[in-house]
Amino acid sequence: MNNMPVKVDKINLPEKLDRRIKLTTADKEEIKFQYSCGQSINGLARLYNVNKRSIQFILFPERHEQNLADRKLNGGSKKYYNREKHSASIKNLREYKRDLLKKGLIK
Repeated sequence: MNNMPVKVDKINLPEKLDRRIKLTTADKEEIKFQYSCGQSINGLARLYNVNKRSIQFILFPERHEQNLADRKLNGGSKKYYNREKHSASIKNLREYKRDLLKKGLIK
């Protein structure tokens, strides 16, 4: 098995083109502002098409830290790791980056 990095692995995608990012930094700031203006967590989750837990983690970072600590105690993310699914995801991401390179959207 070849463990050498592929050229596209070294490319850092801009936030707006990175499909792995559900919410941009600007989105997160807007969520904090809307919450301070009275918008509900459930309403924000529907508006941004994410889980309400994601909104809670943005608004209350201490909950995210506690969740990470609890997850580590329970075996960490390795408990959910599926090698075949992960390999397919990485292949898909590399193809996406190559496509962006061909279109000239990234260098």
